[in-house]
Amino acid sequence: MSQIRSPGGTVRPPTPTPRTTPRLSPTPRSVRSFGDCASLVLVTDPARRRAVTQAAQSAGWRVVACQSPDETAAQVQQWRLQFAIVELAAGDLPQRSALRQSVQQLREASSPLLIVADQAPTHEDELWARQIGAWLYLPAMTVGEELTQLCREALYSVRRQATAQAPVG
Repeated sequence: MSQIRSPGGTVRPPTPTPRTTPRLSPTPRSVRSFGDCASLVLVTDPARRRAVTQAAQSAGWRVVACQSPDETAAQVQQWRLQFAIVELAAGDLPQRSALRQSVQQLREASSPLLIVADQAPTHEDELWARQIGAWLYLPAMTVGEELTQLCREALYSVRRQATAQAPVG
């Protein structure tokens, strides 16, 4: 074993260094968390997804934008989400069913404030959105300043709730 001579002339053995440190893999949700301002946008139409994402970002949210229910399922496992905007696309029933299933998985995994927008609104879809605890059901979502304002209100609500739940002291 070699020895190390310090500037003062004393000789000491080298400090042992551990050969390997076991790596603990963090839970996926803690790896990519934005704290109190992470949101998810699930809109299948690319142009509308960009516009909804822009509205949420303008309000102060960090956005995870998804184009499909499969992508959403993967993202829900990686992020701590406090807010979500999901648009039920008009069109074929299997796609709407997959979007609804994705929303239910999202609610079970992280219980965010949820806006459900619907391009082909029905009373059944509105009842379903209310039953799963949607914060808002928008039968015809217009993208613009109104949506940005709703996103601001959601951010304010999430932060107010976090402040109310924070320990005092």
